[in-house]
Amino acid sequence: MAKKVDKRFWNSYFKAYNSRDYERVVNEFYTKDVVFENPKQKFVGGAKVLKHFENAHKGVTENLKPLCHLITPKITAVQLAGTITAEKDMPKYYVAPLKKGKPLKIGMAAFYHMRGDKIKHIYVYWA
Repeated sequence: MAKKVDKRFWNSYFKAYNSRDYERVVNEFYTKDVVFENPKQKFVGGAKVLKHFENAHKGVTENLKPLCHLITPKITAVQLAGTITAEKDMPKYYVAPLKKGKPLKIGMAAFYHMRGDKIKHIYVYWA
């Protein structure tokens, strides 16, 4: 049975993401052929996106707080407040250099293209 893509759907998605339950995120919310893009990278397929999340978040805590949503049947746009904190200095982290224990706060926007109640294409941007 298809889920209703509404604010509760997105709250559930970000709760799973923030808890680092990436297998749930990929298996429950994404199509098998999902495409994930940010300004520096592109991954195609759930397995590659899962591997990216697991690798990119080793030694890093990322928390995404949705500030507002614009939800349509085909696309959802979300303004996010992001906080990334590293367990050690990471001068070459792909978003920006990170200092151990010093939270990096970033403004973000994400565009989620839907296929029914599954995310098929994600574009993430940060300031």
